[in-house]
Amino acid sequence: MRSGFNPFGIAPVIRNDDVEEFERYILDHREVFQKKISLSIYDCNVLLKDANVLEYAAYFGSIEIFNYIIKNAPNIDDLFTQRLVNFAVISGNPEIY
Repeated sequence: MRSGFNPFGIAPVIRNDDVEEFERYILDHREVFQKKISLSIYDCNVLLKDANVLEYAAYFGSIEIFNYIIKNAPNIDDLFTQRLVNFAVISGNPEIY
């Protein structure tokens, strides 16, 4: 699978803005809120290197997952970064920026 983006783990779930699958995933992987999403050989944008889940959702304009994370992440303050604003603008989704 070569789509230009990471096909592994939580990455495609976030890109597809599939909040139901995201909820299922975090039942077994609660640490997802603390981890960074690693680049894969398929990623075409190095800006995504070590993005947290909120940054990744913002970058792809995944509003449902973005809102879910804001409401449910136990470490929400840690997820607000300087890069988050840039990723929100890149997404082009006015609901995020």
